[in-house]
Amino acid sequence: DVDRLRVEVLADNTVGVSFYESRGFERTTERERTVGDQALPEYVYYRDL
Repeated sequence: DVDRLRVEVLADNTVGVSFYESRGFERTTERERTVGDQALPEYVYYRDL
């Protein structure tokens, strides 16, 4: 059974950030994701089911 969801959203994706926060996801971590030769800030969200 699944009891928790995890999503990762690029920090500058304001639409994605708003979407998950409006649905009860809690931001737990900020980290960097490497895409090509760029390090981009990313948020990790969780939501208990």
